[in-house]
Amino acid sequence: MDKQSSRDDNTSAECDAIFDAVDRLQGEEAKALLKFMYARLDMQRNGFGNYEEKACINDMMEAFIDLPRIIRKLKRCKTDAHKTSPSHKRAGSF
Repeated sequence: MDKQSSRDDNTSAECDAIFDAVDRLQGEEAKALLKFMYARLDMQRNGFGNYEEKACINDMMEAFIDLPRIIRKLKRCKTDAHKTSPSHKRAGSF
């Protein structure tokens, strides 16, 4: 397997993971992502020229690349919160 083929496989796997993470977003999470993207685009378009196009694209790509990790972390936090909630404890336990 050559370097290009390996890079394409990684890109395809990364893309699949990102699409899966986007599909799992809840309403508030999706809204937050859209607000983040709009803010970056607005800064690039209407800012004072300090936020370059390449930096904007890189920031937005990083947000998407981090999305699968963030979704996993949120899921773990929700699971942990459920485990420690009073309704989850057995009757009679302290």
